[in-house]
Amino acid sequence: MPFFYSSDTRKKILLNSALFLLVTIAALAMLSPTYRAFFKVVISCNEGWNAFFGAAAIHTGTPYPPPEELITNNYPPLSFYFVGYLGSLLGDLILAGRLISLLSVCFLGLFIGKLIKQLGGNSRDAIVGRKTSVKVIIS
Repeated sequence: MPFFYSSDTRKKILLNSALFLLVTIAALAMLSPTYRAFFKVVISCNEGWNAFFGAAAIHTGTPYPPPEELITNNYPPLSFYFVGYLGSLLGDLILAGRLISLLSVCFLGLFIGKLIKQLGGNSRDAIVGRKTSVKVIIS
């Protein structure tokens, strides 16, 4: 016997299926960076630079070199203190930077979802916004 759904039920099924697919894609997109975070090889040429200035922030008190040196640094120093402190706890500055990066992506997704809800969106809109932002940032 054929089974027919009402128009509203079909719409809910379609939206929930699309949401499930989006959540699955975002979760799969997070697997690779999370897995690679624990590799002992350099993934990006930026990592050593950030680790160097993180160590400088912890050991010398400032990530900025003296003005007469040829090395420049125009980043905000707060990130270097975070990386340096967590790196001193973990014993690996590059792993510390990777973990901070992953956490910041997760928090950014949460804040985007919260912003969508504050601007009048419902819970489904917030979930879509979170997962889409994480997917876009990771890829």
